[in-house]
Amino acid sequence: MMSSDSTSRRPVSRIKFAQVLPYALAFLVLVGTANLGFWQLRRADFKRIVQEQVDDAIRSDPIAISSQPPAMTPLAGRMVRLRGQWQPELTVYIDNRTHQGVAGFTVVTPLQLEADGVSVLVMRGWVARDPINRKNLPAVPTEGGTVSVVGIAQTEIDKTLELMKAPVPGPADRLWQNLDFEEFSRWSGRSVLELVVRQAPSSASDDGLVRVWPVTGSDVDRHLGYAAQWFGLSALTLGLLLYFGLLKKRNAKRKQ
Repeated sequence: MMSSDSTSRRPVSRIKFAQVLPYALAFLVLVGTANLGFWQLRRADFKRIVQEQVDDAIRSDPIAISSQPPAMTPLAGRMVRLRGQWQPELTVYIDNRTHQGVAGFTVVTPLQLEADGVSVLVMRGWVARDPINRKNLPAVPTEGGTVSVVGIAQTEIDKTLELMKAPVPGPADRLWQNLDFEEFSRWSGRSVLELVVRQAPSSASDDGLVRVWPVTGSDVDRHLGYAAQWFGLSALTLGLLLYFGLLKKRNAKRKQ
């Protein structure tokens, strides 16, 4: 004869899906919010480093670049001077960039260096998007001939969070979510340095672009605040998991 204790225990195989589902969802929320918190911390560290580099660059003279330099690392965060020709047919628009609360794009155009033909991506400025049709990209005047561009070199463009991997841009695609050097090189068929230059207003022509670049390190506290919120949600989720897990265990003992 089976005891009441043995009959009160159900095999794992007979646990109902509805009983497991809430815990599985809570676990996913816990992992997701923790990852978002760590991502915000990484963004804060990156922006803090970039701001330190910008402060150092402002105090130094521009480094002239007319061909591929031997090493890229020393150029990150430095003020540089490029000499070459724009490639306006390869201009791309980086989406979800705002200026004073207005949605728009960051315009990026490669500049082909005059010495060896390699290109450098230049963040030329910001432009507002069409409020009705965001895919209606504004035309940006581009100066022809050999030009000189001064700006601050960076190893990457500040990226927005992507919930899923964006599809590979097609040959005619000019609107991008984020910019990657290897992806741009494959898309354009051109050799580009793993360097992007944020153009200074002093070296720009009258093309209507806004070059009021945000101070990168100024929003470090914002990222830290977001991280605290995500970690707080993780802690709350963990607390609820433990509470309801212990409550369920206590009720099971009472039934026994």
